[in-house]
Amino acid sequence: MRVFDYAIAVDPEKGFRDPKCLAKALLARTVGHLEGIKLLLRAGMIAEARTLTRCCYENLFWTSALAERGDEFAGKMCTDHTTHTKKEGRRFLDWCAQQEKEFDFNGTLKSDLEKLESVKDERVVHANAAVAGKMENAYLLYQRLSSDSAHPSMESLCRNVQGDVTSGFTFFARGLAGKSEDYQTLGMACAALLGVAVSASRVQNGPLSNDDIEKMVAADDAFHQKFYMMIAAMFCAGVEGHHDDTTWR
Repeated sequence: MRVFDYAIAVDPEKGFRDPKCLAKALLARTVGHLEGIKLLLRAGMIAEARTLTRCCYENLFWTSALAERGDEFAGKMCTDHTTHTKKEGRRFLDWCAQQEKEFDFNGTLKSDLEKLESVKDERVVHANAAVAGKMENAYLLYQRLSSDSAHPSMESLCRNVQGDVTSGFTFFARGLAGKSEDYQTLGMACAALLGVAVSASRVQNGPLSNDDIEKMVAADDAFHQKFYMMIAAMFCAGVEGHHDDTTWR
């Protein structure tokens, strides 16, 4: 699904590194995540849906940091990429050194990595990005999603098993969902999308245009109508209210 298929004015010297371009890419990525979350929830895959919802919050932290820090944070994103590339390249060279055969790309890879050595290693820590973007409260939701779904923790593994020593254990590939958890998960994802959209519009130095909004909802208007209803319900009554888990489908 295309979200933004029109050109935006960016600094020609910055190119894709322009905060405006990065913010639009993060918004488009989040819309894609939401589409994936819908499919996963319909398939009864709650842990996977919540893991992808967690990714929406990472997008939120980075977009909000771009809105607050602009070029400074865009630079950190670029440095993060370079740092990751260097570490990945070093590990690959170490692996190659352990093999009996030699590879013809070793010299080129070493040369490319040497060109990057002048860049100081620095990664973007999501917690720091949340603080930079004034999204500390949203980070609490991110931690919850990490613990109950994304990481192989004792808590998340409880989704995949039922029973006890006496009756025996039954294991499930599709994790078990708690009461109203489908509704809660979709609401959390929608809230993150709204946050990304607002932050992205701030990066563009103006409100999100009607054209942008129309393109976001055009693919599934009925779903997005309920999306707005659920966001209102979340903030007015809390996510655990008395709701039918199937109303969003």
